[in-house]
Amino acid sequence: MDNEKEKEIRKAIIIGINNYEADPIIPTLKGAENDAKEIYDKLIQYGNFEIDINHFLLGSHATRRNILKAVNEVFRKGNEYQLVTFYFSGYGVVDKTNNEGYLAPYDMDTEASFFSVINMEELKKHINNTKNITNTIIILDCCYTPKTSDTK
Repeated sequence: MDNEKEKEIRKAIIIGINNYEADPIIPTLKGAENDAKEIYDKLIQYGNFEIDINHFLLGSHATRRNILKAVNEVFRKGNEYQLVTFYFSGYGVVDKTNNEGYLAPYDMDTEASFFSVINMEELKKHINNTKNITNTIIILDCCYTPKTSDTK
């Protein structure tokens, strides 16, 4: 059994965002980045996870582009992994028009948020359609603020 665990390849994408780029209507979070650091440490120490530097995105590094690039590298490149964990700590946004949820990356623009957020259903669909990963854990530690709830 120990040999099987040693052969398992476990990957993770860890994201934490306290402050959002130049948008004063998005309140600062106090613990999102710290929570992400703790999850990172625990997965490395106790879970035997491999977490590339480009897959550990805190603060200003957690842009929409960087998050989607990390998702692409893990879920779309054809690599075989036994377990992948996707962890996001930051704001979540709800579009009242279609009642869909979105992750708010660091560079979210509240004036054009529809084009600057990450659709949770699309993310889930891409992750679920990946044939080369045996198991996936998605943890969304999202705060909700009504001030950012109307995507445009």
